[in-house]
Amino acid sequence: MESQASIHPAANRLLDDVLGLDIDPLQVRLIPSDDDPYRWQWLPDSGHLFKKHLSKLSTRPLMELYREVGRSFHAVRPPSTEERPIQGSTVDEIQRLKLVNSELENQVKEYSLRLKQYKQNLRQIKHYYLIQKRQHEGLKAVVGRYRSVITNFVQDSTPIA
Repeated sequence: MESQASIHPAANRLLDDVLGLDIDPLQVRLIPSDDDPYRWQWLPDSGHLFKKHLSKLSTRPLMELYREVGRSFHAVRPPSTEERPIQGSTVDEIQRLKLVNSELENQVKEYSLRLKQYKQNLRQIKHYYLIQKRQHEGLKAVVGRYRSVITNFVQDSTPIA
């Protein structure tokens, strides 16, 4: 599959750039073994991509991996036997925070676009409201005139006893 083939080199570049690891692109795994010199760290929204092996993914997750490599997930070194699993290096923490920051920036852009659309919708609603209000006032005036005409007609038509 072409998409799957393009994921391997992108992930390999990430491993090389971030960790300085030279790994054959075909040996890059989404679920690394204990012997692999890397692990993946991802934002919560990307966790679903790392539950299956690369070869088991359909086109949509593969495209998402290709698009998000280095943005919503990145490679980290596995904790050494001396390190506690909770501990991470400062570089790893910076990388994680950069990913979180990038995701937050994307959310801000998305919410800004939504806000712009909501404001535009609100302007249209206010405009429509004013039109309806004018029409309502006009109809009230017409009804008032008809009421007056009918009242006068009824009074003029009533026989005098």
